[in-house]
Amino acid sequence: MTKRKEGAVTGRPAIFPGKTGDIVRGGLTPIGTTKFEQARRRLAKLAAWEVEDVSDADTIEFLALGAEATAKHLERQARG
Repeated sequence: MTKRKEGAVTGRPAIFPGKTGDIVRGGLTPIGTTKFEQARRRLAKLAAWEVEDVSDADTIEFLALGAEATAKHLERQARG
């Protein structure tokens, strides 16, 4: 994990706000890439977002937390 440069701004809304700024990098196999993009589509549907608006970071968070915890997170977010 590497730290994001001081003052770096991505400018994208986040499904999971409050990220620490840690960046995860790595290569994926073709099947890994397919599974990752499938997870991005599942998250987009769950969050009612366009697929292209879902970041890699939010997809990784979704994979780490799972669908049930993500759904609970989105419910809490919607309540404010």
